[in-house]
Amino acid sequence: MARPGGPWYWAAKDRWAATIAGKRTLAPREIGKDDRLAALAWYAAAATAATKAAKAAVLTVGDGLEAYLSDFKSRAAADDVTPDTFRIMTGTMTIASRVLVDGKPFHTLPAAEVGVETLDAVVAAWSTGRRLRGGCGRAHLAKNRRKIQTAFRWMAAKGIVPEYKLGEATPIPKTTPETELCTWRHAARWLQWLRRSGARYVDAQFILLQRLLINTGARPSELHRAAWSDVSWDAGRTPHGATYGVLTRLEWKSGKLTGQPRRILLPPSALRPLRRRYEALSPEPSDLIFRTWDGKPWSADMLSKYCRRSLAAAAAAGWDLPASGPGRIRPYQWRHAAASKLIADGVDLPTTAKLLGTSVKMLLQTYVHSDAERLISAAMSLTRPNPRAGRAKGDRPAAAASRRASSPQLSRIARRPRRPPGLEPTPRAPRDGT
Repeated sequence: MARPGGPWYWAAKDRWAATIAGKRTLAPREIGKDDRLAALAWYAAAATAATKAAKAAVLTVGDGLEAYLSDFKSRAAADDVTPDTFRIMTGTMTIASRVLVDGKPFHTLPAAEVGVETLDAVVAAWSTGRRLRGGCGRAHLAKNRRKIQTAFRWMAAKGIVPEYKLGEATPIPKTTPETELCTWRHAARWLQWLRRSGARYVDAQFILLQRLLINTGARPSELHRAAWSDVSWDAGRTPHGATYGVLTRLEWKSGKLTGQPRRILLPPSALRPLRRRYEALSPEPSDLIFRTWDGKPWSADMLSKYCRRSLAAAAAAGWDLPASGPGRIRPYQWRHAAASKLIADGVDLPTTAKLLGTSVKMLLQTYVHSDAERLISAAMSLTRPNPRAGRAKGDRPAAAASRRASSPQLSRIARRPRRPPGLEPTPRAPRDGT
């Protein structure tokens, strides 16, 4: 006979027992016959766990992820995380919820039954999705796996799932920085192709964005999420007297960490096409510079799609542009090329870091590359003679005397008497018949 309402001592089993969720449950043997307080504590914990399990049995992964994103949204509203972080997290969870596991979408599975095997199946299916080009990188998959694990830890803390069963977080594999990069010859060729293809293959906004990326070295997100009100058209004059502008972003990658706005200098080569588009559109100050047909900002996926489409069209037309491999043209490539060019041209590291909105450490670890031509030039400088190297200023006469002694021609020139100052040479008489 069931005895709901509390624990009772079962003499036949010599253990405490209780009816929890319609089932007779035995307490651990360590609880003695006379230890009723320990039996009550066990009963309260077991009843709470059973209630959570019963609630979780009807909750799906989609319900849990929706609750997690709702909490994440409130954190973004409280300025605990950036809006970009919330947007990326929403996209990650949306894509994960649509992945098929044993023929069923991930969001339809019971949340309480998700374990390590289910997570492995989600990541494996994710890496070979139909929308991917060549699969995902290991670091990208490891980061997304951690995001799902974090979401389920939150669900366990909130009682949505009875316990966390997705295992420990795996370390994110380190990616080797690419050593090859596009040259400015490739940049000129790339812009030439975009201007020639024009309306047939690409949008005018994409051409403008590529010009700005090449001429500023900015992050793609710093430009394609900017508004016209962020642009200062007359920020100053260059040494040659031309006008340059500044694009100021309050929301950017390190804005919350540094508390400083991001100031992107717009040289005349970037300011002129931007001004022409502004004059052609006459937009409102709050309008986005780059936006879709319904007024939304461009996304990284849209930018990558335009880049792949343009490169494919260029290859079909016979244009020689790097479309694959480490040195391929991609949205972030021009930032790496700009950093490498600035350092190669002799700009110091702090100035380069301030111009690109990053740190000296990040410059050295990620952005600065040495291509094959620069390495060969550096190697040749080791064997190139430099007569000024290795001697002090007072050693020049002695060095010149030693060179004259070793060269008969220089010795004859040195023995010629010098003409007194102000004495002009006597012109020779013309020859007869000339």
